Amino acid sequence: FIVAAAALLLYAFLYVFFSHIVTLSNARLLGIILQLIIHIYSLNLGLMVFNLIPIPPLDGSKVLFSFLPASSYKFILTYERYGSFILLAALFLGALDVPLNFLVNLISSPLEGIAFKIIAFLM
Repeated sequence: FIVAAAALLLYAFLYVFFSHIVTLSNARLLGIILQLIIHIYSLNLGLMVFNLIPIPPLDGSKVLFSFLPASSYKFILTYERYGSFILLAALFLGALDVPLNFLVNLISSPLEGIAFKIIAFLM
């Protein structure tokens, strides 16, 4: 989780950094680089949030299982093999669209704010 957050912070930093360079120089190449960084940042943030869904086989289920008592953990392990089907059904039915978008927006704003503060400090 820490590595994913560091990578996202790096992408947010690069996004802010190149957006300042583009506004200063108006170079077409830098604009293309900025768009690429924005897409990579958004994709990685979305994948991080998706991976934290507490449905097996995703990593969020392992985090959830670590907080459960042993009796609940054994019960959930018996139904873990159905997690992939539940996840696929939720994806195809669109049940995860709104919660994932909300979480991505919730995480994205502070990361971009931190990147802006780092850029302001460096300039």
